[in-house]
Amino acid sequence: MRYLVQQNKKIWVAVNEHFPEDAEQELRRRTNAVQTWFFDLDETHASPGKKIIKRALGTNFFSPRYLGWCAKTVWNLARQGKAAESDRWQAYINNFLREQKALGKID
Repeated sequence: MRYLVQQNKKIWVAVNEHFPEDAEQELRRRTNAVQTWFFDLDETHASPGKKIIKRALGTNFFSPRYLGWCAKTVWNLARQGKAAESDRWQAYINNFLREQKALGKID
């Protein structure tokens, strides 16, 4: 891995060691031309997941499965904190967002 912007102040850009030199120059040019960059790697700002869950998309608020998912999520968040979020989101997807009807509502 090669860094295009050196690691400082927790800001960095990394590429594969075989990343072409001409592509690197183009990436640098495009990156420097952008006035604002938004990043949300931990899904705290722009994630649609929390909106999907709050609207109970793919299920309904009175579904025993949804209420059970909510209870388990609260329990896991209390015990594990943010570390539980990815697992609980995956459980929501597996339980409620596998049908075409649910995916249509999200679109």
